[in-house]
Amino acid sequence: MVVSASIRRWLLPAVVATTLLAAACASDGSKTAAPSTQPAAHHPTSTTTTIDPGEPTEPAAGYGVGSLTLHLVDTSRPTKASPTRNIAASTSRKLDVLVLYPIAATSGGATPVPDAPVADGRFPVVEFSHGVTASGPAYASFLAQVAQAGYVIAAPTFPLTSGAGAWTDLSDYVNQPADVSFVLDDVLARDTKTGDPLDGHLATHEVAVAGHSLGAMTTYGFANSCCTEPRAKAMIAMSGVEPPYPGGTYDHPPKDLPALLIHGTADTTVGYKGSVAAFANLTAPRAFLTFPGASHTDVAFSPKDEPESVKAIVAFLTLELRHDDAAWKALPAKTAAASIQVAGGIAAPGG
Repeated sequence: MVVSASIRRWLLPAVVATTLLAAACASDGSKTAAPSTQPAAHHPTSTTTTIDPGEPTEPAAGYGVGSLTLHLVDTSRPTKASPTRNIAASTSRKLDVLVLYPIAATSGGATPVPDAPVADGRFPVVEFSHGVTASGPAYASFLAQVAQAGYVIAAPTFPLTSGAGAWTDLSDYVNQPADVSFVLDDVLARDTKTGDPLDGHLATHEVAVAGHSLGAMTTYGFANSCCTEPRAKAMIAMSGVEPPYPGGTYDHPPKDLPALLIHGTADTTVGYKGSVAAFANLTAPRAFLTFPGASHTDVAFSPKDEPESVKAIVAFLTLELRHDDAAWKALPAKTAAASIQVAGGIAAPGG
């Protein structure tokens, strides 16, 4: 896949990324974090079905991918105005969410089929946060490959960091971890909502949070004392850096989340050193997938690197959410395109 001009529009401007990285390393060296409005504590959704929601169905070969779009509004938190973009202040936060999920095999492979019935079984849930000026649907072709492996993906579009000119509202990332938790509230509740397409199809106790670029910085919020998301069991940060969140710290996270970090060494937008530092700072079991010579977007959009990212992501999710280490151990520690480091007790790949 060639990185088009539309994809390049999603990139985080280098000057802003440099500012974030400098802020993250400022003053006493601690990296702080907390949304301007502290996110409320969230708790796992309960279920009354006879199937244990913590036990995902064994994935079948040959899933297709279905899609639906949710139009959510969080009335408990405001959205600030963005005068330069003619966006008025609001007393709520609007979040359109692309949901991708497994369906019975189709000739379309990983091409999403709108409103198709969900495949039989229960599937772990992965939230994915987009980069600045992007959207959830911007990553659809990438995320569909993960859904095809037996996962339900929820990809919100954030109210201020999406769309043209969104770099001017970059600071709103501090509110996005709470957006993620709100989205998870809604999506996980659908597992027991009679008549909903997702009713009875979610492994509600098996949840991961992930993101690319500014979305990775959003995801790092859950490794910070600012932000609580007890349902998350793992995190994936692609082309990101631990940003500051006012009032929080990375030294005392609310929960140590097993992590997969992914970054290209030739990233001139958010420097590769951002993931190097995060890999050293995190204390949970973690892995670091490095792509020598890859750019900021190559890890999700290039025909050479995207398949390697998807393979590692699926293996990591299978390890952490399905509790099966076979695919992870089968990954090669080094290929012509990438290499994997591990720390904190996670199993080393050994193919």
